[in-house]
Amino acid sequence: MNRQFVNWMILVVMALIAISARLTLIHLYSMDLPYLDQWDQEARSLYIPFEEGTLGPSSLFQLFQQHRIFFTRITALGLYVANGQWDNRLQMVTSSLIYVAIIVAIARSLSLLLRNRHLTVIAFSCLLIVACPYACENTLHGFQSQMYYVIAFSFGTLFLLLNNPPFSWRWNIDKKSLFRGTDTRPPACACPHADRLEPV
Repeated sequence: MNRQFVNWMILVVMALIAISARLTLIHLYSMDLPYLDQWDQEARSLYIPFEEGTLGPSSLFQLFQQHRIFFTRITALGLYVANGQWDNRLQMVTSSLIYVAIIVAIARSLSLLLRNRHLTVIAFSCLLIVACPYACENTLHGFQSQMYYVIAFSFGTLFLLLNNPPFSWRWNIDKKSLFRGTDTRPPACACPHADRLEPV
C-alpha cells in the first residue's frame, strides 16, 4: 500500500479520535451560559458595540490583561454573525476544531522533518495531548481559542525558522509571526509573576 496514503489515514484517524473525545467532553460537561470574562470581553466589548455600530478596528486590538486577543475576537465575531446569535457551545466546538487542526498540522510537520518516518509515534503522542481532558477549562469555555492560536503561531514560527536561511526575507517574516503569537497569549514562562500584578 502507498506509504503516503497510509500516513494520511493515520492523520485522519488521529483527528477523528481527538475531535470525538473533545466533543464528548463538551456534550457531557458544557453549559449554555457564558462564563467569567465572556460577559465583559464578548458581550460588553464586542457584541454590543457591533450591534450599535460603534465597533471599530481598534476595539479588536484592545489590550485584555497582558495580551491582545485579536484572533479570538475575530473568531468570536465571525461565529456571532454567521450563527445570528451568541452560542457558547458553538464556540467550544469551533475552538476544538481549531485545536485538532493545529495538532494534525504539527504531527504532519514533524513527520516531514523526519522524512515521513515515525508518524505513528508522533500521532499517538499528539493524540495523548489533544484527546485527554488536560486543561479541560479551555475546552469548556467558549472564549479560549487564543490558547490554540498561540500554539499555532509559536510552532509555525519555529518550523519555518528552521527551514529558511537566517536573515532571509522569509526568515524575517517568520520571526515577526512569533510576536503575533505572543501578542495572542504570552506563554506563562514569559510572565511568571503576572498573577501578582495589580491593575493600575
